[in-house]
Amino acid sequence: ERKKETEVLFIDEESGTKTNMQLQDVVRLAVEKKLDPVMVAPDAEVPVMKLMDYRKVRHQMLKKAKEHSKTASTLALKEVRLGLNVGKSDLDRLLKQASEFLEKGHRVKLFMRL
Repeated sequence: ERKKETEVLFIDEESGTKTNMQLQDVVRLAVEKKLDPVMVAPDAEVPVMKLMDYRKVRHQMLKKAKEHSKTASTLALKEVRLGLNVGKSDLDRLLKQASEFLEKGHRVKLFMRL
C-alpha cells in the first residue's frame, strides 16, 4: 500500500531549477501555465514532477514510433535458394548476394532445394 505523497521535487522547464513543493502548488501552477503536471520519477524517495504539454510530447512519441516502424518494415527477410547441383560460380554469386543483404541489415534465409 502506497501513501499519497504531498511533497514532490518540482523541476522547472524554463530555468531547470529543482524545488521541493507541495503537490497542490504544482497542480495550481500547471493550471496557471495551461500545462500538464507529469510525474517523471514516481518511484523516487521524493517523487519528481515536471510541467509539460503532454499532447505535444505524446505526438512526438507516436511520430518516433511510426518512423521506427517504417524502417523496421523495410528490413525484410531475404531468401537465397540453392539447388543440389549448383555450380561453383553460381554458389559464389549467391553467397555474394547473401552477404550484400546482410550488410544492408536484412535478415537472410538460405533455402536448399533437394
